[in-house]
Amino acid sequence: MNDRFKNGVFSITEENQCPLYNIGEEFNVQDGILSLPAAKPTCLTLAQGFLTVITTPDRQGRRSRPGTDGKMTFECGGCVGKIRLAFKKEKGHATLQMQMLAA
Repeated sequence: MNDRFKNGVFSITEENQCPLYNIGEEFNVQDGILSLPAAKPTCLTLAQGFLTVITTPDRQGRRSRPGTDGKMTFECGGCVGKIRLAFKKEKGHATLQMQMLAA
């Protein structure tokens, strides 16, 4: 398992016709366990992408790259839509929208 990504928050930073998820929604990973945004179904394509990111050692290829803000970004484009996620190590919600929803 890749210790770098097994704990943290992945936040959607871009969305283009994704049928399930929206910008600002967050996915939490705690000890390799994925938690979805509240009341959202699981996209198996995205779950497989998370599994690849979390289990692939850094030195091997994966669909990730440094973003313009220095955060690692990941893309999911396995269906009719596409989303881009940014990884942040800190716990808690990354966006104001998600902080308000959690409260």
